[in-house]
This record gives sequence, structure tokens and C-alpha cells, in this order.
Amino acid sequence: MGCLVPLFVYRLLTRLTFLRKWATPVVVVLFVFGTSWPLMAVAEPAGSALVRPANYWWYFTVTAATVGYGDMTPETALGRLVGGYVILGGIAALTTVFTNLVAALEQLRGRRTQGAITVSLAQHIVLIGYTPGRTERIVGQLLADDAASVVLCTWEEVTSHPMPERPVEFVRGDPTDGQVLRRAGCTGPGPCWSTPTTTTRRWRSRSPSTTCTGGRTWW
Repeated sequence: MGCLVPLFVYRLLTRLTFLRKWATPVVVVLFVFGTSWPLMAVAEPAGSALVRPANYWWYFTVTAATVGYGDMTPETALGRLVGGYVILGGIAALTTVFTNLVAALEQLRGRRTQGAITVSLAQHIVLIGYTPGRTERIVGQLLADDAASVVLCTWEEVTSHPMPERPVEFVRGDPTDGQVLRRAGCTGPGPCWSTPTTTTRRWRSRSPSTTCTGGRTWW
């Protein structure tokens, strides 16, 4: 129980950090919208169509997004100044969004390269272990002869995806650990297979007591 509490706190802090990153652009947009509308109402002449509720949200959206269709524009110099404020707020929010997206994509790419992902596949082949050159040949044969997806599961000494250019998922860890096998997509009963050390074309069955889950396993 004592080990679960720090883990729960860590996951909670991680989730709060994730939410805070994406909450920042939302807060910026809401703040700029909430402050620019009354400022625009003061800056523009009385009865201006721009500050009507049905119109201002549209003007704010296209201006903050720096699209600027030009169908609605401020009439006064002070109104244009408020419009500039909206543009700056929109740029700040969009920059934060794109930065977060790039960071998320890089993190996902890094997890895939480092073998830290959890595979969500079915009826796939799990290839356990890695020998430079030999494993590439096996993968080439599997991809050419079998339509099933391939997952490469290796020990910790293989520090990064050895074949990132191929359509092969990579899971890193101790293949004798059930949790690592589950990350490789082994989640239900099924046959397991291994390869002889002398050939890549003949396959022999593993012990009947050994089970793979979710697909076939090649050792």
C-alpha cells in the first residue's frame, strides 16, 4: 500500500502538468476575449455592428487566428489598437498550442524509438530478441510472406529501435516478464513459436505449456 501512494501522487502530478500545459492557451484566449470586447465597445462608435454579440465572436476568431477576412474592421484608431491586442493574444495562444503539439509528437516518437510503448494489435507476430543482420532478414521475410503486423521485443541492451524505417513496432524490456509481453500485445491465449538458430525459414513450436497472448511469437 505504501508503494501505491507515491505512484498515485506521481500520476496525479503528471496529469495535472499535462492539463496545465493545454489550459494555458485556453486561459489566454478567454482572457483576451473577455477584456477586448468591452474595450472595443468603448473604442467604437455607439451602435457599432462590430461589438454586437452575434458579430464580435466572429471578428475575434478570425482576428486572433490572424486570418483577417476583412468583413468586419474597427472604425477608430483606438479600436484598431484593441484589434492589435487581439492579434497578439491569438499569436500567443496559437504558439503555445503548436509548441505543445510538437512536444507531444516528439515525446510519442521518442517513446516509440525507445521501446516504451504499449502495442494495441491483434493477430500479430511477436519477434523476441535481436541479432544484427539476422533479425533484419527474419523481419524482411515475415513482412514479405505474412500480412500480419510484426512486433520486435528485445532486452534492455538494445537501447533504441534497430529498424525505425520498417513498419515494425518496438518493445524494450525483459521478454520473460509478463508485463513486457503484455506491452508487446500478448493479452490472450494462443500459440508461441521460436526459430532454430541455424535458419530463418523453418519454425518449430515451443513447449505446449508456453502461451502467447494476442498473436504468434517468434523467438
